[in-house]
Amino acid sequence: MPDDGNQIADDLDLDWSELFPQMRRILGEVATTSSGQLFAALEYTPSDDVFAEVAESTANYAALRAAELIGKKWVDGELVDNPNPAWAISETTRNSLYSLINQALEEGWSASRIRDEVASNYSFSQARALMIARTERQLAQSRGALAAAKASGVVKAKRSVLSAAHPETSDCDCPDNAEQGFIPIDEEFQSGDDAPPFHPNCSCIIQFSSEEPNGEEEPSGEDDEGA
Repeated sequence: MPDDGNQIADDLDLDWSELFPQMRRILGEVATTSSGQLFAALEYTPSDDVFAEVAESTANYAALRAAELIGKKWVDGELVDNPNPAWAISETTRNSLYSLINQALEEGWSASRIRDEVASNYSFSQARALMIARTERQLAQSRGALAAAKASGVVKAKRSVLSAAHPETSDCDCPDNAEQGFIPIDEEFQSGDDAPPFHPNCSCIIQFSSEEPNGEEEPSGEDDEGA
């Protein structure tokens, strides 16, 4: 009886909103630290205006991404429903509960088995928690560095670099993005993203150059703490 299982999962009323303030703060701190590290790598001292621009950018990113992770949107300082969240923790977890509860009803599981299956499910596992933490850390680092790179006026180009651990064959966009080499700082990579990570658990890194694309200068700074 799938409909009954879906109703049971909905009735659990998983509200992730209480996580928003802490997630917003952590993502903002990571992005801000990354922007400062890029300024240091560039040996660039931001003016008050540049500093304010980057601070606003990282704060906006942190609020938008924290809202998205819990299946919401951040609009005019308020959390509102988001029908199409990207990489949302809440949506993945809810779908896992739908599947488990429907299976439990169809197969007549006991309450204790349901408890054990939920506890061992990947959606609630330490492995998933670590994957989320790594991916979101890298995402915040990349966005902070990119905000600083753009605001500095010094950086002209960026590129995505595969990590040594990346598989030689993969269905993701990472190899194609890396093959582009340096592209203008304001352009998107082939995948449609402006910086890695390009998928959960992505380990690509972003590098910057003060030369226009196809210039000869070595990268002037990089975010090298991939997930």
